[in-house]
Amino acid sequence: MSATSYDAFPYPSSAYPRTHPDRLAVMATLYGIDPAPVERCRVLELGCGDGWNLISMAYGLPGGEFTGIDLASTPIERGIAFCQELGLRNVHLRQLDLLEAGDLGEFDYIIAHGLYSWVPEPVRRKILEVCARSLARNGVALISYNVYPGNHLRELVRGMMHYHAAHFVRPEEKIRQSRALVRFLADSQEPRELYHHLLDQEAKRLENYSDGALFHDDLNPLNQPFYFHEFMAQAAPHGFQFLAEAEVSDNFARHYSPRAEAALAELDPNDLVAHEQYLDFLRCRGFRHTLLCRQDQPRQKEMSPERVMLLRIAGEIRPATADADPRSLTPEIFHGPEGSQIETNDPVLKAALVHLGTLWPECISFSDLLEHAITVSGAPSDPESRSRAAESLAAELLQLLGAAFLEFRAHRLPVVRQPGATPRISALARLQLRVVHFVTSLRQSTVVMDDPLGHALARLLDGSRDRAMLKAELASEAAESGFTVTDEALETSLHKFARAALLEG
Repeated sequence: MSATSYDAFPYPSSAYPRTHPDRLAVMATLYGIDPAPVERCRVLELGCGDGWNLISMAYGLPGGEFTGIDLASTPIERGIAFCQELGLRNVHLRQLDLLEAGDLGEFDYIIAHGLYSWVPEPVRRKILEVCARSLARNGVALISYNVYPGNHLRELVRGMMHYHAAHFVRPEEKIRQSRALVRFLADSQEPRELYHHLLDQEAKRLENYSDGALFHDDLNPLNQPFYFHEFMAQAAPHGFQFLAEAEVSDNFARHYSPRAEAALAELDPNDLVAHEQYLDFLRCRGFRHTLLCRQDQPRQKEMSPERVMLLRIAGEIRPATADADPRSLTPEIFHGPEGSQIETNDPVLKAALVHLGTLWPECISFSDLLEHAITVSGAPSDPESRSRAAESLAAELLQLLGAAFLEFRAHRLPVVRQPGATPRISALARLQLRVVHFVTSLRQSTVVMDDPLGHALARLLDGSRDRAMLKAELASEAAESGFTVTDEALETSLHKFARAALLEG
C-alpha cells in the first residue's frame, strides 16, 4: 500500500483532542515545564491528511500559526479549500515528501499522530530528525504509535485479515470481507473460549471503525508496533526525554494487586522508561500518544499540585441535590461526565465544583476559582488559611483530573454558556454539517448530530437569525422530517449546543 492510496481512498477527516496544543501545554505545565502560550503558538503536523485537525485548532486560536505537510496531494487540496471557505489565514498546508523536507522552521508544538507505526524506518528516523531540528527549546512533540504487548493480540487478527483481503481488489471489498472474516471466526468459537473473546473484541472494534481508518490502519502492510523502551531508545539519541502521555488518565496511578504495587515500588525511581514499560506490561497497552521534550528541560518526576495553580479549570459537573450547601460539612454527591460521581464534605471543594458546573463549558483560572470557593464556603481568608486552602484545592483538583471528572486548560476557549439573541454555531460545525452528521466542537471533541431538529437548527445558526426567524424557517423542514418545532424544543436545542461548546460569541 503506497502513500498515494490516501489520494484514492481518503482517511476520514477528524479532530483529535489529545493533539491540541492546549492539551500538550497542560501536561508540560503539570510536569514543571513552561511551554509557549497557546494563544500564540506555532504548530507543525506531520502527515496532516486534509488538515482538519489543524484547521479546527487554528479556528479557535487565530493568534497561532499552523503548518501541515502530507505526501498525498488530494487531501492537501481539500484542506486548502476548507481554509479558503472558512477564511483562515493562519493555516499553511503543503504537499511534501517528508524525506525531502529541509528546514521547516521552528515550532512550539509538533504533532505526528497516526504516522510513526505506518511508515518505513527511514521515514520514522526523519520524523525524529525533524522534531529535533524544528522543536523550540521549551517545545513539546507528540508522536503516537502502536505498542506491545497489546498489539501482539491485534497482530494475530490483522495477519488473518491481510491474507483474506489479498483475494480482493477494491478497497471497499477488502474492508467488507475483513470485517466479515473476523466476525465469522468469532462466532465459530465456543463462547467460553479465550479465542472467542479475543476475536469478538476485535470484531466489535472493526464494526465501529470507519472504512478509511480500517483500510489505512489495519490493512496497511506497514504497521510496526514497538515496546515503549524501543521507542524511547530511538528518540533519546535525538535529544528527547519522555514527558508524559497525551491521554491524561494514562499519567495517573491505577489500582493493582498488592503484589503488583510492591513490584512497581521496587523499580528504580530514576528509571522512568522502565517504570512506564512495566506499566504497559500490566495494562497490555496497545497504543500510546507519547509527549517528548528536550533532555535539558527540567521535567519533574511527578505532576505538581503547585503547577495546577498556573492553569484554568473547567468541569461539566452538577450536584445531586439542587440545594447543596457548600458551607456545611454534610457530604454532597456530584455528578460528572459519563456517569461519574464523587462525594465530598469539604466546603471549599463543594463550592468550587458547584461554580464549575454553572460556568461550563467556560473555564476559570485557579486563583479566581479559589477566591470564589473561599467566599461562598465561608472558609477563613487570612493569608495562612488561604495558602492551606489553595494547596488542598489544587491537590483535590489534580486527583479529579486523573479521574476524568474535570478538565485543565491553558487558555480560554471562545465559547459561550448561554445562547444569545441571535445564536451562532461555529463555522467549522456548519461546514461539516453539509456532508456528515457529526461536528467538531470548540473543545475539539466530536459531537454527533443525531436528532433531526438539532441538525436542521445547527445549519441555520450563523448569527443572523433570532428565535422567531429560526422557528419560521424550521417550520417548513419540520413537516418533511417529522419533528416538531416548539419554543421549548428550540430553547432546549440551543442550550444543548451551548453545553457542547458549539456556540461562539
